[in-house]
Amino acid sequence: MEIGDLVCYNAAGQKYKTLGLVLEIKEDSPRALQYQLLQAILIQWCVVGLLMPRRHQPVFLTGYQTMWDKPIPGEIVWHQLGNWFEVSK
Repeated sequence: MEIGDLVCYNAAGQKYKTLGLVLEIKEDSPRALQYQLLQAILIQWCVVGLLMPRRHQPVFLTGYQTMWDKPIPGEIVWHQLGNWFEVSK
């Protein structure tokens, strides 16, 4: 997975219902020990499904949003990087 790739959320049957653009990938978060986040991916969501991955950013940076709030189309969100994201072909 690289910056500029189109990805989908490949979990809970959402593979063909989601699409996002990878904007940044971080291998080590500066607050890795505090937030248990070693790898992160910044995605701008184009198409969102019924179920979406949790946000992984401190609440004080997002204002009113919590980690459980579903992204909306066009929103840029940090997520924990894992095998639940798949490059679209």
